[in-house]
Amino acid sequence: MVSLGAFVLIAFATIPVFFTGEGAEDVVKKLPGVTEEYIGRHEEMAEYSLTLMEILGMTCLAGLVFIGKAGTVPKRLVTIVLLLSLVTAAFVGYTANLGGQIRHTEIRAQK
Repeated sequence: MVSLGAFVLIAFATIPVFFTGEGAEDVVKKLPGVTEEYIGRHEEMAEYSLTLMEILGMTCLAGLVFIGKAGTVPKRLVTIVLLLSLVTAAFVGYTANLGGQIRHTEIRAQK
């Protein structure tokens, strides 16, 4: 149950993190070596990551409510949360990598 609550809190925390991106974009797009292409790829993936994180958070919140009423954790909920959290973690990790590529040319794919 603790991890379900943690996912709910992380889902709430993700919202302001996402919306600070616009301000950060205004700052970094003026820096040398930064292109709109890398910012756009990061921004697009961040939208997918936010959506997945909020779905995970809502699933966990619903699970907490269900557990509170039923008193047990259904195996199906454990499976759903595990799969959702793994997919979300992959998207968030890739989003972070794309964000790093904005300023760190050494990690960009060689074209």
